[in-house]
Amino acid sequence: MANADRIAHLNHPTRRRILLAAEQHFAADGYDAARVDEIAASAEVSKSHLYYHFAAKAELLSGLVELRTAELLAAKVQLLAATDTAELFSSEEHLAALLRDMFVDLLMPRRDFVRIVLVEAIRNPEATEPVFAALNAVLEDTSNRLADLKVILDPRTKALWFYFGIIPALYYVALGDRQLADTTPADLARDLARMELAAFGFGADPR
Repeated sequence: MANADRIAHLNHPTRRRILLAAEQHFAADGYDAARVDEIAASAEVSKSHLYYHFAAKAELLSGLVELRTAELLAAKVQLLAATDTAELFSSEEHLAALLRDMFVDLLMPRRDFVRIVLVEAIRNPEATEPVFAALNAVLEDTSNRLADLKVILDPRTKALWFYFGIIPALYYVALGDRQLADTTPADLARDLARMELAAFGFGADPR
């Protein structure tokens, strides 16, 4: 099934309602403790009807990751559409502002999903493949867009972005109300921007 067709399939009203119910329970209880019958009740469908759409709990998780990843990429497209790419790399301030907007506008409203991604990637082998596929999809999208601007990311730079950009940002979002009192999303976005700018040669090497 083509990706667009797959997302349309997951966005069917009943399937989407089931996946959003699963997201609530996975975030609140954890994947292992979440009960399919409770997810079905929250989605206002019978357990058998849920299994008609998703044959196993693992399919709920992988479907949720696919759906939310597609939404993140679509939101990223909208954000970048309002960006003057000619100015993007003209200064540290322009790029830092874009990274801050992505952090606040794209990740913060999806805190439950981010928490699921991080926790289940660590605790649950079933989640590892779809979760890392999602993270890589976001990174590859950025890499491809930069390539269109004649900016090529080498493997080392991609690794820097993954471990010092994406992962810390996700952890910060997942902390929720447990965020450090003296740290704000803008602070973290600025620090992550510095790391990424260094990879582009705008500043000191982050090593």
